[in-house]
Amino acid sequence: MLLHFFYCLNCSQYLIEGDEIAQAGIKVPSVVKCESILTISKSMIVKILGTLSENGIRKVNNCLKDAFALD
Repeated sequence: MLLHFFYCLNCSQYLIEGDEIAQAGIKVPSVVKCESILTISKSMIVKILGTLSENGIRKVNNCLKDAFALD
């Protein structure tokens, strides 16, 4: 619950929790930090764990907009 409260205060991060944990292919609640972006080669990806829901992707996009002050 504390992380959720922190997430609400910091809109450049998205907390993956609840039903979305299994869909994302992770085992515990996790945070997508949108303050910095890096690129890696596709050859470095060993295994795809899962995907975010459309709603989760929309929320991450909003976090990216907030983090980089985009409209």
